[in-house]
Amino acid sequence: MEQFACDWEDKGPKGGQCWACWEMEPCCGDPCNPKDGIMCFLCWAFCYCCSSGKLFSHTVDQECAFVNHCLYATFCGLCANVCVRHNLRVMYDIGDKEGGWVGDVLMAWCCGLCVLCQHLRSVDRSTWDWLTEVQEKGFVPMAEEFKFVRH
Repeated sequence: MEQFACDWEDKGPKGGQCWACWEMEPCCGDPCNPKDGIMCFLCWAFCYCCSSGKLFSHTVDQECAFVNHCLYATFCGLCANVCVRHNLRVMYDIGDKEGGWVGDVLMAWCCGLCVLCQHLRSVDRSTWDWLTEVQEKGFVPMAEEFKFVRH
């Protein structure tokens, strides 16, 4: 399982094992609480494209933009999930950076929900909370550069 980088227990903040979906901190608050849990559920259940786009933009060090990130997450969701997984692994120095693409594809496509939970545990809420960013900074239609992976 090492080649798939399923266990982030000793790397990065709180990512843990991908299968540990019952561990919901910091996504549902830190410590976990009903208000933050409901916010997390509503954002990911009903606004997945925006939340996923915001998380993707964080992993490539860009401000979230509608065309570059939200549309990509909407129409190429599986590819965006693979890129997010790869970028987070590079950020936290987990696994093989170049050879880990096969594991990223297999994990994102075959274990998508578990991988999403792992991603959410490994980042702060501000990295996927698109609503707060839109309220504070306004709507950004497009970023200057299209980036997909972190180097």
